[in-house]
Amino acid sequence: MLTYSIFSYQQGGSVFFILLQGLVSVSSVMMMLNVPDKIDIPVITLSGLGLIIWSLFLFEDYSTIFFILGLSGIAMGYALKMGTVKRSLSLTLGSILIAIFSYIGGDWVFFWLNVFFSIFSGYYAIKIMVANKHCNFKL
Repeated sequence: MLTYSIFSYQQGGSVFFILLQGLVSVSSVMMMLNVPDKIDIPVITLSGLGLIIWSLFLFEDYSTIFFILGLSGIAMGYALKMGTVKRSLSLTLGSILIAIFSYIGGDWVFFWLNVFFSIFSGYYAIKIMVANKHCNFKL
């Protein structure tokens, strides 16, 4: 997806997807290398904050707010402990906001990717809540 976002940008697409995929790539490498939480949480948090600040400088129009808030949600989700409701809800909300940004910008690959990811993360948030008996319905 990072490669796609770079090629898309070269063809006139949004630079913001490169920032998003940069954060996802950093997070994925840390997860694959099984980096301890003492290291990966600060790195992901600082990377996310840096990309959010960069996004503010690249501000194009008010749809950029959806991207910035979505990226914030995804960054927080990656930094939070795995298997928690907070993490799943943060990833869900972040993905919904990125999907809205993608829809406004007409980037259907990122739109559908984030719709899928928000459904996936939302499903796991509900599953965790049910398992922890935070709600009364069953899946």
